[in-house]
Amino acid sequence: MTCITKTVFAELCRLNILSSSEELSAMMGRTSAYARSIWCRNTTVTTEALFHLYIDLGSLVMEMADQPITATALAALQTSIWQELCARAHAKLEVA
Repeated sequence: MTCITKTVFAELCRLNILSSSEELSAMMGRTSAYARSIWCRNTTVTTEALFHLYIDLGSLVMEMADQPITATALAALQTSIWQELCARAHAKLEVA
């Protein structure tokens, strides 16, 4: 499965919202090399970083309200992240 952050990054670049992985890292509340680091090491993004990204995407949706196509694409990304967060929560509950 492709890392969700790669999918988000590709879409945000396509929408001309981001131009570097450093900007994505900042959206996740992490150091500038964070996104590139998890992609290179093929590791999983932290739940906290995903939550930061979810919140920032929500803010972008509101900012782009006058651009319905962009806002809809951002909302779809936000939904994907929410689903990932829910899946992680369910997995933790099953272990407990």
